[in-house]
Amino acid sequence: MAVITQRAADPMQQQEPEKKGMDPKTQQAIAVVALIFALLVGGGIVYWFLFGSKPSARTVTVDPKQQTVVNANMRMARPPRPANGVEPTGENAWQVRSPGGTVNVTKGSGGVYNFVYSFAIKLPADQQQILLARWRMLNDAAMAKEWNATPEQIAQLKAIKPTGGAQPSQADREAIRVLWNGYMEASSADAKTAAAKKLTDKLEEVAKASMAPANAAYADRVEQVKRILTPEQIARIGGK
Repeated sequence: MAVITQRAADPMQQQEPEKKGMDPKTQQAIAVVALIFALLVGGGIVYWFLFGSKPSARTVTVDPKQQTVVNANMRMARPPRPANGVEPTGENAWQVRSPGGTVNVTKGSGGVYNFVYSFAIKLPADQQQILLARWRMLNDAAMAKEWNATPEQIAQLKAIKPTGGAQPSQADREAIRVLWNGYMEASSADAKTAAAKKLTDKLEEVAKASMAPANAAYADRVEQVKRILTPEQIARIGGK
């Protein structure tokens, strides 16, 4: 009886495990497809930003009669207020205007009217420059240093008393008050218009009468400043 003897398999000759996953060709093909897809998507996004996001063109017809004037800052330009007139500015508050003056009128809790006057003072350019320089030296340490203002000069400039601007006389104040009462008591539109004209005409008269003494007071203030400063400082202030 024949006996067949089978030897154990040589461990060095064991069968290699089966490889799993895609072969290199398949991986390369998928990478190429993914790259093409990415290029298409990226190109679409770039096209949208360059062309697709632009607003579509359209034609707009503008009626010249309906156009609004705008100023250099592209803001809506308000129509200029009339030079003369009476205008409410709030509850129990009004403003009376003439070409040269303004009166702000308020009604107090006791029914008494209060008047605050403001007049358009026109000073020569050189006087405005000196007064502005005084203000800057008192409020801007850098400019005071630039113009070599000493502590003694600063103290002297502070000591100059304010002019108070143009102020109407007591008689003119009373005349304005009487005309204001007449305006407030006017019952009809025509009477209101006539009363407003009398009021603004008187205000302009007062403004012109107050102009000369106000200009003289400001001129004296300018001379006080110039006496404190040196000729070299005045020249530097004037840009010379």
